[in-house]
This record gives sequence, structure tokens and C-alpha cells, in this order.
Amino acid sequence: MALHEQWKKTSSERFIVILDEIDKWFPDRRDAANEAALVDYVKLFRILRAVAQERGSGMLSILVAAYRPDVNRQNLLREATGENPMYLLYQEKFVGYFGEDETRKMIREIGQWKEIEWTDEALEVVWRECGGHPMLSRFLTSEACEQGSRKEVGAEDVARVAAEVRGNWRKHRIGVYFEESAWKTLREEERVALIGCVRGGTARLEEWDEAMVSLEHFGLIELVSGGGALVNGGLLRDWLLARTERAS
Repeated sequence: MALHEQWKKTSSERFIVILDEIDKWFPDRRDAANEAALVDYVKLFRILRAVAQERGSGMLSILVAAYRPDVNRQNLLREATGENPMYLLYQEKFVGYFGEDETRKMIREIGQWKEIEWTDEALEVVWRECGGHPMLSRFLTSEACEQGSRKEVGAEDVARVAAEVRGNWRKHRIGVYFEESAWKTLREEERVALIGCVRGGTARLEEWDEAMVSLEHFGLIELVSGGGALVNGGLLRDWLLARTERAS
């Protein structure tokens, strides 16, 4: 008996399958070593798709979280693997960085738990340095308020921590985050495009179209009028510049 018929016996409610880090289920199709994993992916999602679409029951929804939208945009995987059963079936929703108002609201609300007051100028420095990245903003503000022991935080407190970060990229957790969670997760063409942006290489943006789309979705850059792009956050910009200087 079909699976949805079994469900109808007990409930008419919709079932939601939630799968996090789907990238690990859907590795790079260009690498032959990933063929076995992609075969398993195809087998599983053919079943899930069939159940979700069976007789138009609408009793199953599939929600996945991914670092990249490849799972929805790549059709033919590898010769022995076949096609992606979920090709163009997801409704994509990109979760980027916070806007300035959202950043300010987050910091103020978290500060209220420990009765911490932030000046407008302090929040402006956080926004300028972190570009709306929630985790980086929390890292920076945590140290600026000395883990909650400082109850009134001004712009000079945030600027002091930002200077300490710049003085020791290799050891500070923000520098480590840039290296491990940003740089190392990018593809080579995305790294080239990101370095081009921080150096002001707008003339070559058209050569990096796909990479630029990815960087914008990740929240690492912001496209500006005239076809250019800016790296989000002063700390990230300076880390990239420092990294390129070490590499040259």
C-alpha cells in the first residue's frame, strides 16, 4: 500500500521532512570520488519526491538547508548517477547578512539580558566593521562589553577590540573564522573574484559572473551602481588585504 495511504489512516496533516547541511549529501559532481555519495542521494530523493507528488496528496513537504543552491540548480550529475530528482523543485530562500537596523536591534536586545547599554556610535562601528554578519557582530560586541562586565559601551570600546583583531589575525577568533569558515569554503574562482573586489578590480567583474552571484548570496559582497562590488565589513576587507600581502 502506498505510504500516503498509511498516513491517511491516522492523520490528514502535512508531514515535513527537514534536512540540514544537504551539501554533505550532494557533494561536488565534478569529483569522481563523490559518485557513490551522489548515487545514494539520487536513490533517497527519488523516493521522497515520489511520496511528495503521489496522487497530488500534498501530505509531504521537503525542507533542506544548504550552503549553496547546487542541489536545486544542477540536473545531470555524473554519467553513472543520472539526473538530480530534485532539480528546480525547491523554492529558494537566501539568508544573507542582517541590515543595519536588524544588527542594531539584535545587539540591543542581547545586551538587555545583561543590562548593557550601547551608544548609537558604538553600534555604528559594529555595523561598519562587521557589515551585518550576525556571528561576527556578536564576537565583536562580546569582547567590547568584556563578556557583559562593562555595562556602558561606546564607540571607543568597539574600536579598541577591532584594532586588537587587526593586530593579530592569526590568533583572534574573528581571523580564524575568516580563514576556516569563509575562505576555505570558497571555490577558487570565488576567491579570485573576492580578491578582485577588495582590490577594486571592477573591470573584470563580467569574467566572474557565476562567482559574483555566489559571493552576493553568501553576503560577502554588495553590488553597487555602475557594476562594481564592495566587500561587506571593514574587518573582512582588511583581512583579505592582509592575506594577499602575505601571499605575495
